Amino acid sequence: MRKFEEMVAAQGGRLDGHLPVATKHEIVSQRMGYLKAIDCRIIGQCVVALGGGRQRTEDSIDPRVGIVWRKKIGDRVEKGETIGWLHADSSDVDDWCLRLSNALVLTDETVNPRPLVLEQIGVKRWGRIAIRSLTHCRFVAMRMRLYSRFLVGAFLKTESEQVYVGCNVERTFRSA
Repeated sequence: MRKFEEMVAAQGGRLDGHLPVATKHEIVSQRMGYLKAIDCRIIGQCVVALGGGRQRTEDSIDPRVGIVWRKKIGDRVEKGETIGWLHADSSDVDDWCLRLSNALVLTDETVNPRPLVLEQIGVKRWGRIAIRSLTHCRFVAMRMRLYSRFLVGAFLKTESEQVYVGCNVERTFRSA
C-alpha cells in the first residue's frame, strides 16, 4: 500500500477524504441474448461527452463520471435486466444510458468467453522501463518514461495481430 500511496502522491493525488460521487443511473438491456461484443467507441464517446474524458488538452475532467458493467463476454442477458450503471449528472443521461445499452452486442447463440490474455510478449528490464521484444514498443516505452517515474507502459496484441501501446497518462492509448 505504501508504494501505491507514493505513486498517487507523485502524480498530485491524495487518498484522504471522500471522493465526489455523481448520481448513479441504471443501464438496462433492451433485449435478451448472449453478450457477444462491446462497442468501446460508444462507451468512450459517452464518457467524454459527459465530462469523464478530454477531447482537447485544455478540457477539464469530471472525476465523478464513470461506468460500471455487470456483464462480460459470454454472459446471458435478459430483457429489462440491469447490465450496468452510469455515474453522471447530466440532463441527457437517459439518452446516454440507452446508447450504452445498445453498445452491448447480443446474439441468440451461446458465446464462449475469450481468454483474458492471448499472448505475452517477452519482457526484460532496462532500468525502470519494461522493454518488449517489438522494436516500436521499445521506443514507446522509453518515451513514456518521460511522463512518470513509474513503469506506466502497456502493450496489447489482438487476435488480428494488431499491437496497441499506451500508458495511464491522460488515458492515452494509440495504435502502433
